[in-house]
Amino acid sequence: MWPLIRKRWASQRISASVSNAALDARTWIVVLIGGFLYVAAPGMYHRATAPVASAPPFASSSVLCSDGPCAPVHLKPAPQYLKEIGLGTGPEPLSLGATSVVTAERLRVFVDYSEYRSEWMPKARAFIGELKEPVKGKTERLQIIYSAVKANGGTNNLWWGDPSQNHAVSAPTFNGSPLPAIIVRGRVAIIGSSGEQHYYFILVRGAENIGTQVGVIPEYESGDWIESWEKD
Repeated sequence: MWPLIRKRWASQRISASVSNAALDARTWIVVLIGGFLYVAAPGMYHRATAPVASAPPFASSSVLCSDGPCAPVHLKPAPQYLKEIGLGTGPEPLSLGATSVVTAERLRVFVDYSEYRSEWMPKARAFIGELKEPVKGKTERLQIIYSAVKANGGTNNLWWGDPSQNHAVSAPTFNGSPLPAIIVRGRVAIIGSSGEQHYYFILVRGAENIGTQVGVIPEYESGDWIESWEKD
């Protein structure tokens, strides 16, 4: 229909502009990306930010994530201190729940994280806390994200671990992402006497970067990025 439209209604300048744009490959790349985001991104965002049934994992070890479809990802031999690991929301923005496999003096917990801002930012590590004197077979729980408004923290109100460490969950001033959400790749590192055990996840937060609600995609549903994360 374009020849008919150009002949009857389009001015010469508009006709030339449309023709030039149609011959530019960048135009079609933008159209394809825009179409994909229009169709797929809202569903991904709503799925990731849907209410997480997180209270039960911390209330009973029988419903913690265990073997089967949510079995942990193991890229290389590693010690196992915790099993049936799950991340969920509740009274706190985000907490970890798991069953201890060992009886030990303590286990130290960190989160390695990388936010997407046009590209994936370098990974950073935040100290979360300690599981003191875990007992084999006992359910353990540890808060991962804290909510706090700091005098010099800008509009940040969610923090990995103690807010005094200044590890903001997401950057509030970045507006360059085409996605309708803030996406953060994360890895829980549980450190004991034999090395590190890892648990991977993706955290999603509304692009407006306000409030305390986050969504979590666990490692067994979060895609094939884990291997490349380990290689970087």
